[in-house]
Amino acid sequence: MFSLHSVHEDSEMAMPSFSLDGNVPDDILFSIFSFLPIPDLVRCANVCRRWRRIVSEYSYVWKGKRYVSNRSPRESTEVRAVLCIVPLLQELDVKVTKMFEVKIIYPQLFLSVTNVCELRAVRDCQRVGCTYLSTDLNVAEVIFSSQSLIDFAALEKLQIIGGNPMLTPFKPDTRAECAVGSALELCPNLRELNVNVDALSGDYLDCLEGVSRLQTLKINCRGLEELTFLQHCSDTLEELELERCDDLPPAAYSELRHLGNVKKLRLCDCRAGAEALEVAAGGLRSLVSLQLDRCGLLSDLSFLRLCSQLRELRVEAKDRPPTGLQCLPASVRSLCLVDNATTADELSEVLQHLSLREELKLCKVDLAHLGFLRHCPRLHHLYLESSTWPDTSVLSSLCHLTRLETLVLRRCSVDADVLSQTVSSLPQLHTLSLAYVEDVTHLRFLRHCPQLHTLSLFCVFGLESNAYWELCHLNKLEQLCVSVLVRDVVSDIIRPCLPRVKIYCSERFI
Repeated sequence: MFSLHSVHEDSEMAMPSFSLDGNVPDDILFSIFSFLPIPDLVRCANVCRRWRRIVSEYSYVWKGKRYVSNRSPRESTEVRAVLCIVPLLQELDVKVTKMFEVKIIYPQLFLSVTNVCELRAVRDCQRVGCTYLSTDLNVAEVIFSSQSLIDFAALEKLQIIGGNPMLTPFKPDTRAECAVGSALELCPNLRELNVNVDALSGDYLDCLEGVSRLQTLKINCRGLEELTFLQHCSDTLEELELERCDDLPPAAYSELRHLGNVKKLRLCDCRAGAEALEVAAGGLRSLVSLQLDRCGLLSDLSFLRLCSQLRELRVEAKDRPPTGLQCLPASVRSLCLVDNATTADELSEVLQHLSLREELKLCKVDLAHLGFLRHCPRLHHLYLESSTWPDTSVLSSLCHLTRLETLVLRRCSVDADVLSQTVSSLPQLHTLSLAYVEDVTHLRFLRHCPQLHTLSLFCVFGLESNAYWELCHLNKLEQLCVSVLVRDVVSDIIRPCLPRVKIYCSERFI
């Protein structure tokens, strides 16, 4: 056994006093090191080559560890030593902020710097390896250079975010192009690129050979004017996302026709037109998932008839809902409509031609009835959010969904008595979410859901404390979400009978 002596951060590293047989197996050392904090791991790494190999190459001993320091490597011996031995990370996030900070929550490292000079101090350390890197454009010049602190060999995903104008005034220069070009040159295994900047030249991207290696490309850029570079991505690109591309003319979207292997496409806040997408759809032979969010010029979805492999569709209207939903191919399994004026009768016309098996999401949709659900007997997941109907009795239409596994009713009108009759017909329901729902007077409907393992009653108004005793019927319950105001009451009720249930006060877990 050995003991480690703590030292002041600015002092020289203290050598541990120890008495260990050199033949101790690695797994015993793994077990010992796993209990040590990161500063003590640094000291162990300085003992011998074998210990350093175990500390710096095996992530097992780092799991669950946390390290935070606001001292730069130039000021702190310990910080330099930590950065020299940290093993391969899943994520490295480099930001420009008002205060320097190194934060390791393995396998993530967050590095906040105030200026580029601090990154030059970090370069004196051993290069840090990671599979995902997110960095500010303000420091990209140092990140993608010979002075970099990054070992690019393992890097697979990269995100470049436009610089903070309060720290570095925006200049109409080529910083973004240089960063992207350098990254594609330095990172041989880069497969995913996410660029969120104000200016990016499509002509420059057209000249980069590395673009043809990308499998995922996401561009959020007002200044993008061309998409001709996409012709070089036809063999490998599987996912494309274009957001906030205000300067991109509607006709430019016809270049999407080159992406014969793209499976997932998202257009958000773009000026894509129906004519250009009609041309593009003929070449999108492998398209499986399509998201059209707030594309104001897109008035007709008839081009979707050409997307024979389409499985998932999301349409969020901006000003008015597009027509042509009846042209959806029968292959669609998941449909999401947001801010859509499509009526219940129109949904009936659309859904009767689909084999909707996976999910249906309707958000901010006014519905006179839910009779269209009879066309979805094999539906697994149903989400109704901020939608209205004239009478809560329409929820009885859910009885047709005998294969339903997930039901989410958020900011909707719900009657507990109607829900009792409904859920008794849903034998496979295992996830139920009621959030921001008023006038739910009881929870007796839970007696018909013994198979539930996830339940959200977040901000359910109108319940008395004794109503929560119904939770005790849910023997398979694993996760429960309630408002913070009733958490203690609910905990006192269910802990004796359901001690393993995890209680949350946030909807994020669903």
